[in-house]
Amino acid sequence: MTSILEYQRHKEQFQKELFRRIGYTNTLYQIFRFGDIIKETYHLFPVPQTVLVRRIQDSHPELKDLKYATGVVNVLGALNITKRVGPRVVLTHRGRALAALSQQQWYDDIRSHFFLKSVLEADGDYVLNLLCLMSGTQGDSESVRRLGITFFRNLLDLLDRRKEEVAGAIVTTLVRDVAIKQLEASKERIRYDILNERRPTKTLTLEERLCRLRAAKSGKRQRCEDEPTDTLRHTLDPRRGWLTDLGLVERGEDKKYRLTAAGVRLLNRVRADGFELDGLLRTPFSMSLAHALDIRGIVTIPDDYFQQLVVAVYKGTPPREYSAAAEEFLEDLHFFFELTRLKRFNQAEIQALYECVALKAATAGELLSERCFDSLLNQVLRDYTNRVYHVAGRYGREGYLSFRR
Repeated sequence: MTSILEYQRHKEQFQKELFRRIGYTNTLYQIFRFGDIIKETYHLFPVPQTVLVRRIQDSHPELKDLKYATGVVNVLGALNITKRVGPRVVLTHRGRALAALSQQQWYDDIRSHFFLKSVLEADGDYVLNLLCLMSGTQGDSESVRRLGITFFRNLLDLLDRRKEEVAGAIVTTLVRDVAIKQLEASKERIRYDILNERRPTKTLTLEERLCRLRAAKSGKRQRCEDEPTDTLRHTLDPRRGWLTDLGLVERGEDKKYRLTAAGVRLLNRVRADGFELDGLLRTPFSMSLAHALDIRGIVTIPDDYFQQLVVAVYKGTPPREYSAAAEEFLEDLHFFFELTRLKRFNQAEIQALYECVALKAATAGELLSERCFDSLLNQVLRDYTNRVYHVAGRYGREGYLSFRR
């Protein structure tokens, strides 16, 4: 049984993995723009959000409007590139890795790897089901409205199946009740706020009645009940752009979207790995989370699954195992240490170093798993004590590495 304290430690991760999607926000478009912004501003962090927003407005004329610049900051947080700490925005381990990678000449070769991994972790249930839907329609002349209605109807079915799945898999009553309540809330938002279905007992407030009366007098068109909201377009358009930028779909001269070879490989791989649930795709829980919260009897994925997945998707053939010797591995660590270390501290997050070294290996078509990284790290900490040591009592996601000066 999971204790309340144990659940609290994993609450944020659990809520994200239960239904992976980025909530509605402005400025989802142009996935690689987020990398450009980190490259331009990484030296400012940690930074007050107001300062960061102003810098984005100054550097990108298309984001002059405050709501769009603020939307960029929100998306960076949703992609786990930044996070809020009080009034300031700081880089996460992934943000530090992105800042380091964006300075390399070969950044363009691996930026798709980085952002596909980030998008799948944060928004997997949305983008995978959209990709699946586009593979069936071949992106034909369906309007965004019709495609969006089908997409969100599919998500409602997925949420029902996910609810049944977790109800039988989560042992602890507290965690199970939280999961079902969250999935129900997601369903209600889709039905009533996006598809604009009529609520069972909806009574208009006085303010709503006055708004309708004013609109009627002015001759403005009112949205009818059961007519989907603009969220359909704001959800689908940017994500289709992501899939295009990431090389998973392409749009031909006939204006139709089609899956590329990489897009087909992605769908085939996740289906083979157990993502499919009654014809729809759901992103499973990570193994470490399932173990911590006593979730049993359902498909789970390794914590470094998405790193393995993106290398396989873009390589086209099974990737080779990481082949660098310990000394070469140490030099890579030292190189990226200087780019990712904390301001005013002689230490860097080990998880940020893993992201950098793993993505560098991906440029050569090699896969560096967390297990392999951990083994090599143990070796260099043992054999090169005159050069490197770990700072925290335990390393991994909470640990830091330091090089002797």
